[in-house]
Amino acid sequence: FLTFYHNPEIDPHTLVEPFLWIKNLWMPDSPFATYMPDVQSLRLVDYKVWNDVSAKLVADGVIPQALSFAGPADLTTYINDVVTPFISSAAYAPYIAPVAGLGNLNILGLIRFSIYQEGNGWFLLPILALFVILFLVPLVQTAYYSFTDFNGYSTNMKFVGFNNYKKVFSDPSTLSGLGFTILYAIVVMIGVTALAIPLAVVLNRKFVGCNFVRSVFFFFSVPSLAIMGMVWKYIFSPMKTGVVNSILTSLGFDPIPWLSNNSWAKFCVIFIAIWAQIGWHATLYLAFLQAIPADLYEQATVDGASKFQQFIHITLPQLTPGIVTSTFLLMSGGLKVYDLPYTMTKGGPGYSTYTVTQSIIQQGIGQSQYGIGSALAVLFFIATGIVVFLQMSVSNLISRRFQ
Repeated sequence: FLTFYHNPEIDPHTLVEPFLWIKNLWMPDSPFATYMPDVQSLRLVDYKVWNDVSAKLVADGVIPQALSFAGPADLTTYINDVVTPFISSAAYAPYIAPVAGLGNLNILGLIRFSIYQEGNGWFLLPILALFVILFLVPLVQTAYYSFTDFNGYSTNMKFVGFNNYKKVFSDPSTLSGLGFTILYAIVVMIGVTALAIPLAVVLNRKFVGCNFVRSVFFFFSVPSLAIMGMVWKYIFSPMKTGVVNSILTSLGFDPIPWLSNNSWAKFCVIFIAIWAQIGWHATLYLAFLQAIPADLYEQATVDGASKFQQFIHITLPQLTPGIVTSTFLLMSGGLKVYDLPYTMTKGGPGYSTYTVTQSIIQQGIGQSQYGIGSALAVLFFIATGIVVFLQMSVSNLISRRFQ
């Protein structure tokens, strides 16, 4: 039982999962397994359970003495002074053999060891094969084509060095697409986060029809952004027959060139993106809100904290993991956006709502310039990786700040 546990530097709070792995996989027939409760929610700091187990072990003559548990130090002492000497004996050798020599493995190492000991590692091969075939191989091919004049048809390609990369940085449509893509990703991330958190706080309250309201807000995120773009293209049509312009003209106002003006087109695309994603991310935050202990708010109320102070000092810090997850999804999704701007504006008017992904598809497939499209894809892959890495680094720093 637990040569892994004798390390005094290990926090007993972290030992639940490896304990269950050892119990269920390695030593199901060992003497100690008989005395371990089959409760998945078992916590090693539930000392009453361990007192009962210790008394039963002594009564059955399995171990020579018991110990009264009152804290982590007692558990460590018990393991070092009672359990470890017993399992080191010859009588217990058959049960400890599978984990002999593991030493001070961390939890992930312990789980990895158990997976390969049981032979379950073979289940990873299909996933690994799909990753190599669908991601790694195309990535290497794209990097190779970026240094050639490959047109997608002829195999007689020539090596052109960095000429494709030079053309990327001199193409005004690509630079315009890069600018709008960055603007879209940042504004959508900020807008959704700023609106989804207050919405989640409201939806977390109990009121008549709260479940129905939650479902309504979540429903907006169910249709794909491509379908959303086609519907809102009609709603925001710059013609008088457009839904919004029809209402404006009926009220005596002039029609607004929603999708035929550069600024208005950017506004419409970003507005729809925020509107369509608020419900999903509010649901994500709602799950984190419901996991916050009510005791924190009760104690804050007793101490005289206002609702705003509770939100700033309790809710936001507790939502930090959710914010990290949400902003990561929004940033990564915003940088590779294609469907919504394309279905609404085709990247226009001009190149005002042109995106990097559309530029890659347009040049690589539409114009049969696979070399240039591949160079742009490589640059975009690197830039996206850097942006996401920086965003995650900042998010993790903030997350550790509130832990």
